[in-house]
Amino acid sequence: MQLLILTVNVLMVGMFATTLNTVASKLYNKPSKVAVLLGVVSGTLGLFFAATFESIALYLMKGLSGWALTVPFALTAGVVEELSKGWLVFTLRGRFTTADAVWFGVASGLTFGVIETALYSLGGLVPAEVRFGVMFIHALWTMAFAVGALTGNPTLIVTPVISHAVYDIGALGESKILLAVLVFAGITAPAIALDKFFDKTIEVPSDLYYLWNARKVFR
Repeated sequence: MQLLILTVNVLMVGMFATTLNTVASKLYNKPSKVAVLLGVVSGTLGLFFAATFESIALYLMKGLSGWALTVPFALTAGVVEELSKGWLVFTLRGRFTTADAVWFGVASGLTFGVIETALYSLGGLVPAEVRFGVMFIHALWTMAFAVGALTGNPTLIVTPVISHAVYDIGALGESKILLAVLVFAGITAPAIALDKFFDKTIEVPSDLYYLWNARKVFR
């Protein structure tokens, strides 16, 4: 079991680092410090909103057990947590660049994941070393969601939500084989979606963007 946990953690961190490196190499603009700060705030507040909503959901689902509880709760968690971490981007369209969205997502997801892991560990629910990689996958999920929210790309909005739910189904289930399969699906899908999106998207450098639009003023 320890080998499985180590393998999953290494895979999670590696997938996040590889995806972020790939995405960052295709960005012309640098993220603003405000975007990163807003990500930290969003991740912090989002955790407590999500925890409250999920507590209510569990209360409403009392009496359920097995897959009848696992599947709807995992879907609820996927929707609620991704919206909690990334909803702010919907309100900042026109003010954020793609680079801002990427690093907002990383900051929000990591903050959410770190606090969640700390609370799980302090509460004796799950040891911190078991959830180490999850902190980085939260960042990967929210990175994809934030870019989707900014650009209006439905694939990037839906993929992390479903991936999050699929991961939770595997994590909450009792089968190790199912855990491995669903966890792998949950962490690779958003990475693939981001890679495909940036292969088709060329972000205009900020200086050229403003220069190009300034010409309208002098017409």
